[in-house]
Order: sequence, then C-alpha cells, then structure tokens
Amino acid sequence: FTGNWNKLGDDVKSIGDNFANIGDNIKKNVEISKQEIQLAKDKRKTIVEEASLNRDIAKLRLDAADKTKSNKERIDALRKSLEKEKQLTVEKVKIAQSELDIYQKRVALAEGQGKKASKEDKDRIAELTAAKINAETEEFQRSKRAQTTLSTLELDLLNETEKNNIVELKRYIKKSILLKMDLVTKTSL
Repeated sequence: FTGNWNKLGDDVKSIGDNFANIGDNIKKNVEISKQEIQLAKDKRKTIVEEASLNRDIAKLRLDAADKTKSNKERIDALRKSLEKEKQLTVEKVKIAQSELDIYQKRVALAEGQGKKASKEDKDRIAELTAAKINAETEEFQRSKRAQTTLSTLELDLLNETEKNNIVELKRYIKKSILLKMDLVTKTSL
C-alpha cells in the first residue's frame, strides 16, 4: 500500500460508523414492528370489547330510562353506563395515540436516513391526529350528555324524597292533632 494511511483509517472508521448506523436502524425498525404487531393485537381485542361494552351500555341506558324503576336504580344504571363508556373511550384514545406514535416513529426513522417526509406521510399524520382528537371529543360529549341526565335523575330523586318527607310530616301532624283532640275530649269528659 502506497497511499495515505490516515485517510485509509478515516475511511475504515467511516465504514464502521455506517455499519453501526445500519445496526441501529435495524433495531429501531424491529422495535417499531413489534409495536405495530402489538397494536394490531390490541385493535382486534378492542373490537370484541367495544361490541360487548356497547351492548352493556345500551342495556344500562335502557334501565336508566325505565320509568318503572326507582330513581335510585336508574341513577345506579346510569353511573355504571358512564363507567363503561369511559372505559370504551379510553381504549379508543389509547389506540389512536398508539397509531399516531408508531407512524411518527416510522417517518422520523426514514428522515434519519435522509429521506424527506412525503405529502402522504404528512397527510397520514394529520389523519391520525384528527382520529385521536375525535376520540377525545366523543368521550367528552358522551360524558357531558350522561352527566346532564344523571343530574336530572338526581334532582328527581331529591324532589321525590322531599315529597315523601312532606307527606310523612303531614301524616305526623294530622296524627298529632288527632291525638291532642282525643286527649282534649277525654279530659273534658
């Protein structure tokens, strides 16, 4: 070899760095792939859970609307439906966030390899961000509607309790008056 040993050393070091970067990128790709596989499993599991929760929510909502049930039973049913709705929405938001995170990692990895994010990548990130926001909005709207219904039922229960208390008070007063009248009649004889 008659060339520059320093330049050769730099070239070998550069090749080594490139191999290290390739190995690093492979590790990142494998990790992202694992996350994608887990996301697919979570989505399949959520499909069944969502159907089951929607069935339970519908039944509980019917119970909450059933005027033949006591207000307390209706309130309990509504509270249970709120819990299930929150559980459902948390899962939807979690999945939407995971999809967004994974896609952003894929794009960042490609950008780290010198590729620019395409218009399609940017559009997909915007769609996934919107899906996450929509899931959060859905949760807020469901929660607000249910809270309004719950407040109405609790007010009805309070009014019902007050009516019962008034009726009991009237009975007590009437009974007291009758007892006093009976006592007055007996003492006047």
